[in-house]
Amino acid sequence: MRGSSLKINRPTEENKWFIFNPQQIGFYRVNYDDNNWYLLINYLESEGYEKIAAVNRAQLLDDVLNLAQAGVLKYSTALELTQYMEKEADYIPWYSALNAFSFLNLRLTGTDIYPLFQEYLWKLIQNVYEELAFEESDADSHVTQLHCSLIIQWACNLEHEHCIETAKQKFSTVYNGIMNN
Repeated sequence: MRGSSLKINRPTEENKWFIFNPQQIGFYRVNYDDNNWYLLINYLESEGYEKIAAVNRAQLLDDVLNLAQAGVLKYSTALELTQYMEKEADYIPWYSALNAFSFLNLRLTGTDIYPLFQEYLWKLIQNVYEELAFEESDADSHVTQLHCSLIIQWACNLEHEHCIETAKQKFSTVYNGIMNN
């Protein structure tokens, strides 16, 4: 039923987080109470974030950012959850987060705080950008190619100088190759 909600009061151990919709088997959003969000944030920021399945990390990112966009959750909570992404290497959570960040990107472009948004996103993207090279390999999986493309697109959109210069060089090489044939 569209637009309906269900509130579940689940007693939890004081310092133990939980995730509903494991492996994202249902098509619904999950909003947790503040305590569970902060337990999840703390866990993701610890070295144990990979113990949560990539699809569930993607679900958490998608839910928290979309709930913030809808005004149901504070953006401070959403942004705190995204901070762990400096360590994130998997495509699925990146796709989910960047898809949701598109809204903020559109809303903030041209505002005084857009440079802060760019700086924040670059801080998150920098490690994965440096890990994923511009050079494609025949050994790269389709998902790796998609991941590389997504990260490069965002790095260039964030006006990262290395990304823009490398993209220009690659375009020039391809263009000159076409024109010389």
